[in-house]
Amino acid sequence: MARPIAELALVITTLTLSIGDWRNPIRPFLALLFFFSIPGLPIARRCRFGSIGIQIAIGVAMSTVCATFGAQVLLWIHAWKPTSYVVAVSAFTIPFLAVEIATSTLGRKRRKPCHPIVVGQKAQVATL
Repeated sequence: MARPIAELALVITTLTLSIGDWRNPIRPFLALLFFFSIPGLPIARRCRFGSIGIQIAIGVAMSTVCATFGAQVLLWIHAWKPTSYVVAVSAFTIPFLAVEIATSTLGRKRRKPCHPIVVGQKAQVATL
């Protein structure tokens, strides 16, 4: 659960630095980390690959594809600006992270115990 929240914080930080046009030495490193890791990792985690190494490799590959696709679309519609690029990639990254955070939060709630249904001499538990 901590990874998606940290990734969402990185998305928001990169988006804020780009929209605010803040010039500092950390901004390029955050942008590179964002573009080459964050967009594809939530998608790769939803696919549930067997190994964490495969999951990271596919996540980075999918991030590269998402970043390239976003840049190509913005170039084709003649709307290329670095700020609009960060906004476009963030726009399709934030929903994936929100779904991942919501499903991991909902999945950890404890279910109420079911009441046993007595049939003859044996007690069986009804499950949903």
